[in-house]
Amino acid sequence: VRSIRESEADLICVLIDVDNFKVVNDCLGHAVGDELLVLLAGLIRGCVRHDDIVVRFGGDEIVVLMPGCTVERAGQVASQLIALFRQQVGVILSKSIACGLSIGVVSLRRDGAETGRQLIEKADARLYAAKRSGKGQVAGC
Repeated sequence: VRSIRESEADLICVLIDVDNFKVVNDCLGHAVGDELLVLLAGLIRGCVRHDDIVVRFGGDEIVVLMPGCTVERAGQVASQLIALFRQQVGVILSKSIACGLSIGVVSLRRDGAETGRQLIEKADARLYAAKRSGKGQVAGC
């Protein structure tokens, strides 16, 4: 965070969560849950830039760090991921389980995080705001 701040560039943190992932694992098994994560990883790989950093943060949470990116561009990527996942998830899941993506987006400059931990915590708060608003959407753009 310090080196980004010194460079005057921005750092965007995008936190992605698979909606109803626990239900998928509980009802359809962990192998199906793993297929969803593989699908999501492929979609993310196709949407982010070469210099972006993608990390699995927890069971079904993915952090994408986007140095030098704008909030607007991160929002476009997030919306594109939601749409692509929605289009392709039906290949893996039956229609009986609604499964999508909720995404929180935070800017180091705009949202004033002092540490990497604060950046992720703020993205997590945005992610849960997206879930509270009905899931399947982006919060923070």
